[in-house]
Amino acid sequence: MTNTATFGVIQFTVTLPIYARSEANNRDNRFVKAKRAKEQRGVVRAMVHGNASGVLKLAKLITPAPAFTVTLTRVHRKSARPLDDDNLRGSLKAVRDGVADALGIDDGEIRRLRFSYAQEPGRDYAVRIEITSESGVRRD
Repeated sequence: MTNTATFGVIQFTVTLPIYARSEANNRDNRFVKAKRAKEQRGVVRAMVHGNASGVLKLAKLITPAPAFTVTLTRVHRKSARPLDDDNLRGSLKAVRDGVADALGIDDGEIRRLRFSYAQEPGRDYAVRIEITSESGVRRD
């Protein structure tokens, strides 16, 4: 985890051991899916809020409020196939909601919160969350 606040830029990165699986073709019971999403969302909200609390307090002092860019990276085993774009977004939906909860911004508010998605092979399954902000800059 890295946590920096430099002149004009706020950055935060954390990697969590979450298995982001595609829910689109998953045939689990709906209650199992809901429980998994609730757990992932709660873990992400707690980790981002707890570890980035200093950066988030700094962001609240900036006027006008900064626009955040969040990059969600799904790390998969080298032997696993990467997901296509729509399944990648679906697999990271609970993570996205947890980040938005931690930042206190509705994830549909695109002027203040933008998401991008990536995936890469790694040793074990994980999700890396990178939050960057240009202070005082709003995107239209």
